[in-house]
Amino acid sequence: MQRTVVFIMGTSFSGSSLLNSLFDSQPNTRGLGEAVHLIHKPTNAWCGHCKCHVDQCQLQKRICPDRFYESVFDVYPESEVVVNSSKHWGQCFRSMPIPASEFRLCLIILSKSLEEFSHSFAVHQTCSFENAFDVWSSFYQQLFANLDGVLTRVPKTDVQQRLVSRMTDDSIAYVSYRELATDTDATLGRLSDQLHLPFDSDYRNRLWGGDTCNIGGNNAIYAQRSGNAAFFQRDREYLNGKYCGRQGSIFYDDAWTQNDQLRAAARRYRESKQSDLESIERRLRHLPQPKLATTLIR
Repeated sequence: MQRTVVFIMGTSFSGSSLLNSLFDSQPNTRGLGEAVHLIHKPTNAWCGHCKCHVDQCQLQKRICPDRFYESVFDVYPESEVVVNSSKHWGQCFRSMPIPASEFRLCLIILSKSLEEFSHSFAVHQTCSFENAFDVWSSFYQQLFANLDGVLTRVPKTDVQQRLVSRMTDDSIAYVSYRELATDTDATLGRLSDQLHLPFDSDYRNRLWGGDTCNIGGNNAIYAQRSGNAAFFQRDREYLNGKYCGRQGSIFYDDAWTQNDQLRAAARRYRESKQSDLESIERRLRHLPQPKLATTLIR
């Protein structure tokens, strides 16, 4: 197959580190994680494989910033697919070089619902739900504005102009955090089939155990990949013990459904921003799901 670069885009705390690791477990595929940290400095990011700051990472020492993707394929010559989960449009296409024309480009737009995201974001950033709602809405409005400049063939920026002939609707896939966490096998198979990427249903035997230099991302995914069992044995030291006993697990966090304050704030926000939110959610192809979901642990 033609060598391919896959970009995972979505807000923080939406499952990009998990999706990156799932792809990394597939044949001839390398999930780099938040690759922008290999180029954009300074950074606090670490490599989950080398277990060190990115500046001492094996991959960091072997890449050429001006030929970033070419040099990554040189480091991993057996690979057909490289995944970059830097998430933000600017981090993927402005802070990093756009892949050369010899590479096929794919985009995966990953999302949590407004409520799912805001619960995670408010806890991690110690901010109000209203602030989190605005972050979610602004992120996807800006992402779709950039994407529309490419897909409508009416580019407004240099980046859009350079991507016009490289990206179509067929090279873009959508996935929600909920389906990724609760129906992982089928969801990963769908994405791979839709984007014509390698897929092996036995990937779970390789999950977390790869040798790809994997940069930044979620603390729990970093602990999975680096074999830090102690992380999963903490008693309410991190996010109220959310990850206790869950090493090697993929699970759906439904804590937001039990937060009445969040759900009330979300209702008010939806009433005031109805048109904008409906437009975003329609494009993300999922609607609010207020019912309690079954937590799934594997």
